[in-house]
Formats: sequence, C-alpha cells, structure tokens
Amino acid sequence: MPRARFAFALAPVLAHRRGIETRHRAALAVALNEYAAAGNRLDELERRARSAQAFGLHRGFLESLNVARDAQAGMLAALGARADLARDEVLAAAAQTRALERLEARRRREHEARELRAEQEELDEVNR
Repeated sequence: MPRARFAFALAPVLAHRRGIETRHRAALAVALNEYAAAGNRLDELERRARSAQAFGLHRGFLESLNVARDAQAGMLAALGARADLARDEVLAAAAQTRALERLEARRRREHEARELRAEQEELDEVNR
C-alpha cells in the first residue's frame, strides 16, 4: 500500500508567518543602519565641535554646532527606540513562526508513526 503524503493544514499560515518575520527582520536591518548612520553623524559633529573649540573659532559657529549636536543626539535616541521596537517585533514574529514550525514537526512525526503502524499491520496481515 502506498504511503500517504504528509500535508500540514496550517502550511499557508506558516508561510505567512515566515513572510511577516522576514519583513520584520528587514525593518530591523533598516532601523539599525539608520541608527548607526545617526551615531556616525553625531560623532562627526562632536569632532567638529572639539576642533572648532580648540582653534578658538567664532562663538556663534560653536553654538550652531552644539545645537546641531543636540538635535542629532535626540535623533539618535529616537532611532534607538525605533530599533528596539523593531527588535521586539522580530522576536515576537520569530516566536510565532517557531511555534508553528514545532507544531508542523510534531504533526509530521505523528503522521509518520501512523504510516509505520499501518505498514506494520499490513505486514502482520500478510504473514498470518
């Protein structure tokens, strides 16, 4: 008797969950890249402010650098919060995906066990 093919009833849901997880991972990568770029810009502003101060440049210029640096620090904090949220979304999506993957593996093992029992019963019938 030919073996029945395993079909996971929730396969479309699992595929959908994997897609969601992939999109969340991509969003996290973008958020982390933006955070790193903002950090680099902040480092550059701080370097320029130190240089300007060391060379005794005009006070108005120093003040404008400080304002820009403060704004960039605020932007960095906001991007850090966004990256943290994106990371949380990836973790939640991954947990949902893993739960369905574990269910699929369990159902596959159950299917294989049923198939083996049926095959063994068939062999036992032939040997009687």
